[in-house]
Amino acid sequence: METTILGIIGDQMILAPLYGGDNEHSYTISKNEKDDLIRVGVKEYTDYDYIDAQVYGKTYEEYMEYKTGHEERIAREKANPPVLLSGGFDNNLPF
Repeated sequence: METTILGIIGDQMILAPLYGGDNEHSYTISKNEKDDLIRVGVKEYTDYDYIDAQVYGKTYEEYMEYKTGHEERIAREKANPPVLLSGGFDNNLPF
């Protein structure tokens, strides 16, 4: 089985999902392993958003625009919850 190393964050090596619907995987690595991986071209990142961008197939900038828009939408929904026309959960129905 082959996989892709997405990068390093701190002492964690992050691997790409192994199969469809899977999440990325992380493993603790030693300083020597980290140095070896960086020497062969694995990138070290300071923020997990760089990893998420790769998983979503976006550039870092595209991912940050997507993430900001998603967070703003959630904030709007929390500030203006939908009105339940049926009266909510207590609508006197027998079921």
